[in-house]
Amino acid sequence: MALDGLALNASGIVTIGSATPNEDSLSVSSGPVAITTTATTITVNSAVTGPQALSLSSGTADTTVNGTIGSGPAVTSLAITAAAINLSGSTIVTATNQTFTGAVTLGANTTITSVGAGAIGFTSTLDSDATARSLAVNTSGITTFGGTVGTTQNLLTLTTDAGGVTAINGGSVTTSGAQSYGDVVTLNADATLTGVVVSFVSTLNSLNATARSLTVNNSGVTTFSGPVGLTFPLASLTTNAGGSTAINGGSVTTSVAQTYNDTVSLGADTILTGAAVTFNLAVNADAAVNNRTLTVNASGATVFGGAVGITQSLLSLSTDAAGTTAINGGS
Repeated sequence: MALDGLALNASGIVTIGSATPNEDSLSVSSGPVAITTTATTITVNSAVTGPQALSLSSGTADTTVNGTIGSGPAVTSLAITAAAINLSGSTIVTATNQTFTGAVTLGANTTITSVGAGAIGFTSTLDSDATARSLAVNTSGITTFGGTVGTTQNLLTLTTDAGGVTAINGGSVTTSGAQSYGDVVTLNADATLTGVVVSFVSTLNSLNATARSLTVNNSGVTTFSGPVGLTFPLASLTTNAGGSTAINGGSVTTSVAQTYNDTVSLGADTILTGAAVTFNLAVNADAAVNNRTLTVNASGATVFGGAVGITQSLLSLSTDAAGTTAINGGS
């Protein structure tokens, strides 16, 4: 089915394709397709192929996508505006931008890809349906989470690829499994991340000079593989008592406190800078042959609540002249 160059304004319910998802296809091959209603639902059951743009707008009603979009060839861009956006087609591929304006619910494990470094933006909340779903976002452009993620119904996993930037602007991300941020991460709001394994593969910063706080609640390993707060410091960094924290990126910089409530391992020579730095459990080097140096620059209190270097010794430990150091862990 070809709907090339279509601009459809409808007052009734719009359903594209048969009742069985992906049983037929919608080709957007020679001109953009825009489907608009004011307050009635849009349902896309067809598999949609490009290469032109697709826009779906249902006003105060819902839009549901049950078919794949752009799985071959990709659509140029995708814009969906609705009171609620239900994504159950598992695959969305565009050449450029994707914009989801409205609360998004995942009805299937979903992979969203921009092959041309387009921006991918969720302006509102993002949740699973009654079953926890995985989301993978692949773009070398900017991925923006403008609302909370997984607050009403947690995701299973969240993964972003190595290119581009992930902007966490909605305050929280909750998964029952892993979170893996393969690209640069920025915070434009204080954020709480809750999951089983949380990994930052690249750098982590506040978006700008307004410092943001980050809390990671994780029963597994929290890994910082790049510098934290080096470009724009965080306000504070807090990890919970479960699991462990691996600081592998060489530095963590905050304008206020750093509180590590779990065990900490150092995968590189490390400099921690803040107003107060607290280790409530053990601090060790990783298993590398060359043990690690730790430098703590804190204008307030530096507290070692657990043993330091008892499992894997540090090469050296230095604290600066300002503030105080409390060695409470016995060794």
